[in-house]
Amino acid sequence: MAGLDRSGPRRRDLRMGASLGTSLGTLAQRIRVTGVVQGVGFRPFVWRLAQELSLAGWVRNDGLGVEIAVEGDAEQLAA
Repeated sequence: MAGLDRSGPRRRDLRMGASLGTSLGTLAQRIRVTGVVQGVGFRPFVWRLAQELSLAGWVRNDGLGVEIAVEGDAEQLAA
């Protein structure tokens, strides 16, 4: 993961692996998590899980909760 994108006060992206350009056999998903997710270590948890499963993408907080974009093989995404 490249690190944090500090482009604004409410935006904190954690980028995982490579960019989200899909290749043959690679799937991409967007996931929305709502509710209380700030201050509980949720983004670092997502990052660690993505690393373990060899997934690429990003995770960021916004006004609604957390938005996750992830890509990888179907089996890793299902896990």
